[in-house]
Amino acid sequence: MAQNNLVERIVRILDHTVVLDTPNKKLVALYILNSYVYEKFDFCPLLCITAPAKGCGKSTLAEVIASLVKTPFMTVNATSAAIFRIIERDKPCVIADETDTWSANQRQELSYVFNGGFSKANAKVLRCIQSGDDIKEYNVYCPKVIVGIGDFLSGTTKSRSLFISMKRKKVGDHIRRLSDFREDIEALKEELLAWSESYQPTLVLAKVDRNSDKLEAIKTIALELAVDINDIDISQREDDDPNDDEVMIRGIIELFEGVSFTTVSEIAQRLNQDERWEDLNYGRGVSNQRISKLLRGFDPDLPTQPYRLQGHSQPKRWVHIPTLRAKVSEYIDLCNAVTNVTHYEERLIA
Repeated sequence: MAQNNLVERIVRILDHTVVLDTPNKKLVALYILNSYVYEKFDFCPLLCITAPAKGCGKSTLAEVIASLVKTPFMTVNATSAAIFRIIERDKPCVIADETDTWSANQRQELSYVFNGGFSKANAKVLRCIQSGDDIKEYNVYCPKVIVGIGDFLSGTTKSRSLFISMKRKKVGDHIRRLSDFREDIEALKEELLAWSESYQPTLVLAKVDRNSDKLEAIKTIALELAVDINDIDISQREDDDPNDDEVMIRGIIELFEGVSFTTVSEIAQRLNQDERWEDLNYGRGVSNQRISKLLRGFDPDLPTQPYRLQGHSQPKRWVHIPTLRAKVSEYIDLCNAVTNVTHYEERLIA
């Protein structure tokens, strides 16, 4: 059996059942392969299938994936409690459809499963057993496919995800029913299982950041099976979510480039002049409280009370931008060096 032929055969089934470009078909095929061997890697990315509207074939693609992965578990409304118990018991590939319709509470609860199950080392969820004091540990490390309309994921989940963007079928596009390929799929799954039983990763990719982590399995499998992935866009998706803390802190650093001191209220005011943030908080924009909380996350020593700065008569909640930039650069690559300005503590007036 030519191992790289496994990818080609999955792609051929996708050719007949969904409308998707070739690079994305290869990505789906590699993710299906990963569902058989994910436990041999330290990280397992999520696969996000999205589209701008209904009728683009998201659910059809999810069904095709479910027919080919090792142990599928499809759901549209399972609770987090049910999902982490099923993962612990069956070690499936979870395929969650219509996730854009979930309530805020559902998303919050399931984020522990999706985000926590990305890393094998940190994939434990603790839950109390019924109403007693006994606590049980559940392992939620497994492949997960998330399906929904629009931009419905948090920044944290996005950073752990690979993306497939679907488009509506055109007049000239022809697809067949998945049931037409049942025999082919069953034969292919037997070969996938045989391949997985003897598979051991032999290539070790450099691990630098979360983007490298989430690509580890997909890139390794592709390289070992001689699958050309140069045409697959598996780089980290630029996260333009204005609610994302990293996007906002980058915006602050950019807006106040070259400035020594500013205030929390001035930061909020400047952000709210930008269309990315003016509609947040139901049209009220970014609040001073949101800015303070964000800044203290990077700089816990940020003064919490107004104080008087030399040359200014009124106490204000001053922020020293070069110090903030230095603190932020410990977590985020800002590319530019910190401006050498006198540290703010030397300029405070008691």
